[in-house]
Amino acid sequence: EGGPWGDLMSVAAKARECAGLVIDGYVRDGAVIREHDFDVFARGLSVKGTSKENLGLVNHPVSCGGVIVEPGDLILGDDDGVCVVPKADAAYVLERATIRLQEEQRSRARFAQGETLWSTAGFQETAVAKGLREEPVSGANQ
Repeated sequence: EGGPWGDLMSVAAKARECAGLVIDGYVRDGAVIREHDFDVFARGLSVKGTSKENLGLVNHPVSCGGVIVEPGDLILGDDDGVCVVPKADAAYVLERATIRLQEEQRSRARFAQGETLWSTAGFQETAVAKGLREEPVSGANQ
């Protein structure tokens, strides 16, 4: 229920070139941390501080949100959430993500020109093959 991380630790971490924090718990000073432009992914906010007497381990596997994170794994986060990429899979994930980004850029350009997901994804052919057809609703204004 306490927040072991707050404003001062964010300033110190940023000064040491830390990119952000992912914590399976709560933090304090949310508004001030945002002012420091320090990315934090947490379960929520808590006004209650914590003791700093219990020490953890460095460069050891941890469980965060039910996911095992190994030293060297890549942690990626944005407004949609956080993901863990195992170090051994990083090159493959980068390759697949680059391909996906290129595909989405092409789709975005097509949609901007008025095409629809229905037409670009071949749903029309699937619908015809399945016997789906559109019929007017009786009594509806056309």
